[in-house]
Amino acid sequence: MKKQSLWLIVGVMLTAFVGLLYMQVGYIRVVYMSRNAQFDSSVRRALSEVSANIERDEISRAVNEELGIPAPMVQDLLKHESSKNSPGQGSFQYFRPPNQKPALPPNVVTEQDRITELSKLLQDEMTDRYRSIRQMVVQLALEVVRDRDNVPLYERMTSQQLETYLGSYLQRMGITLPYIYEVVGCDGQVYFSTGNVPQDSDYAVYSQALFGNDRPSRLHYLRVYFPGKRQYISSTIDFLIPSVIFTILLFITFAYSIANLFRQKKLEEMRKDFINNMTHELKTPVSSILIGTSLLYDEDLYRDEERRQRTLSSITAEGNRLNLLIEKVLQMSFFDGSDNRLALKLTEVDMEELVINVTSIFSLKVENANGILDVDLNAQDTMVHGDEMHLTNIIFNLLDNAMKYRRPDVAPIIRVETGSDKNDFIIRISDNGQGIKREYLKKIFDRFFRVPTGDQHNVKGFGLGLAYVARMVRSHNGTISAESKIDVGTTFEIKIPLLKPDHYGK
Repeated sequence: MKKQSLWLIVGVMLTAFVGLLYMQVGYIRVVYMSRNAQFDSSVRRALSEVSANIERDEISRAVNEELGIPAPMVQDLLKHESSKNSPGQGSFQYFRPPNQKPALPPNVVTEQDRITELSKLLQDEMTDRYRSIRQMVVQLALEVVRDRDNVPLYERMTSQQLETYLGSYLQRMGITLPYIYEVVGCDGQVYFSTGNVPQDSDYAVYSQALFGNDRPSRLHYLRVYFPGKRQYISSTIDFLIPSVIFTILLFITFAYSIANLFRQKKLEEMRKDFINNMTHELKTPVSSILIGTSLLYDEDLYRDEERRQRTLSSITAEGNRLNLLIEKVLQMSFFDGSDNRLALKLTEVDMEELVINVTSIFSLKVENANGILDVDLNAQDTMVHGDEMHLTNIIFNLLDNAMKYRRPDVAPIIRVETGSDKNDFIIRISDNGQGIKREYLKKIFDRFFRVPTGDQHNVKGFGLGLAYVARMVRSHNGTISAESKIDVGTTFEIKIPLLKPDHYGK
């Protein structure tokens, strides 16, 4: 897949996801605001009813004390006044009697007509008188109450009265949330309270004036606070939790798809590099072998024994090199699936003895490059349970890398140290080579990865050596790490679990 196509797909997927998320968040926000507005309206209606009822109760008591009119009657008059019924809709209403006889000529007046007319006039007079009395009582009641704003609030209402009305009307509005209320004056004095109501929160605090006919400087306010309002409104949005869950699943799927696309792109590039390197690496020994075998047909070769031996040695060396390259590819192909495991031939292995054998063979290669191979054996426990061949290959690969990536103008110095702790046998292999940049240290154990060197390709390979080493170390339940500095060198540390003493000889 081309890079432009990959980024186009990523852009389309990202745009679709962001657009869907934006629409979803916008819809949830609209629903939330609508539910919040409904909640606010219900609370304000409830508080308005509470205020009206408390005021009617005070007016009823005041008029009863001043005029002797029964409180229930005063409340009935006040309710009629507040409901603003049109004339003729009170208790006294005129109804035309049913089943009237057919109308007579205009100039004929019967007894029944005179009775009906008198009844209507009487009812209209009574209705007008009732309206006048009602207006007079209400006006008188308001005057009485207006003169009572000097009376202490505790004598005008009680906390029990307030709580009864408040709980009742909130319940009627379908609001069952716990709440905190307080009654405060214009001077900030708190008269009734069930807790601390925030002063700087307008979202969940509602205020309602009590005794609205009082002078402005003597008004009292009922303030109600709902601590759980936000959670309550969110809980009324039934689709919120499923929406969040599906959004998270969609995001995970989106992220996984994007990561997988880039991984496939990276793998494709790595495979191309691998094929190019493999082609070059395989061609070199094959060409050398073909040249060497062609020389075997030359009869003069057999007259020069030294030349013949060099030719045979070259063919053998290139054949071994070709075999090693093929073996590395086959080893890594075997690990292509995560569940596949190489069949290890596990035995008791003395790691220090193995290190001595490998370094003694490899020392000749170091000496030929005028280098130094220093071996420092410090392990107290050296026995592990592992495959001797693969453990040998691990050390050989790291030593070979130290030689391949040495600095051309500096004699190679390789140091092999061993040690042990309570659980592990430890090997450290250090060199004074080219070093590895920090950003590449986490990638050097990946298959096919090779540290970028620009246009220079002085060191050939497949990028399989360290991947093989890491796989083998993990197969032995061990760990491997690396530290490096450019133009200073690299240190690899390997830890292999020690064989427990009670397993010796088994």
